[in-house]
Amino acid sequence: MTKLLREPLIHFLLAGAVLYWLNHLIHPSQATPETATVIEISDTTYRQLLKQWRKAGRAVEDPTTLKRLMDDYLREETLYREALRLGLDQGDLVIRRRLVQKMDYLAENLADINRLTDKDIEQYYQQHADQYRNPPRYTFQLVVIRGAESPDEKRQRALTALERLNQLDPADPGWKGLGDPSGLAREYQVQTPRTIRKLLGPELAATIPQAPLQQWSGPYTSGSSLLLIRKTMEQPGPLSPLESIYNRVVMDLLNSRKQEARATFYRKLKQKYQYVWPEHPKPEIDS
Repeated sequence: MTKLLREPLIHFLLAGAVLYWLNHLIHPSQATPETATVIEISDTTYRQLLKQWRKAGRAVEDPTTLKRLMDDYLREETLYREALRLGLDQGDLVIRRRLVQKMDYLAENLADINRLTDKDIEQYYQQHADQYRNPPRYTFQLVVIRGAESPDEKRQRALTALERLNQLDPADPGWKGLGDPSGLAREYQVQTPRTIRKLLGPELAATIPQAPLQQWSGPYTSGSSLLLIRKTMEQPGPLSPLESIYNRVVMDLLNSRKQEARATFYRKLKQKYQYVWPEHPKPEIDS
């Protein structure tokens, strides 16, 4: 017997049995017949109920009110457990999404995403500087083609003027003599997309950023007129100081960490599962 007790295998089995017994004591199964029908309001649960009740601005001194509070909890817990027993949670899209949402929250909590330092915030701000820049600025020249002729004739006149403009030396002021008089300025200095939209409409506000630099292009439609444009300057907007957008940067960093934590958590979970799907999935067609 003494020799048997000295065997390493026996030591291993005994250690495993002790660990199993301790785990059972610390984390007893909730699915046993003895506990499945027992609903207990623990001290922790009771404090949570009081906290929620007071948070809603209600009085809790009345014993009758406290009794009703516990009765409401017991009713809710009873119906919840019975619903699980009947499988009512299966196939419910709302419950499914809520559980997925809880898993996302779990991933975020495990990653401890809320612990930010000034260095973290500054680094994120520098790495994503482009999204914190003010709108770019544009300087451009305009030649307007307008008149009572047919649309085809007007377009042909605009194309002829465009060819002439691109033959001129960029420094030649002769371009100002081409086109027709209008209420628009010949040149606009350092304009943002917002001011261009205000002055010339949304179409040109979207067109000018895409127009070639130092070259006449068009014609672009603006109401009943055609416009020829030469963009002479394009400069990026200034970077907003961190102090002025601090809260925005913090929120962006937190959201970025949330997405990263969820993605990392999911990658680890995927290793536990085997995925099977149709080789050539096709959309269902109603008959």
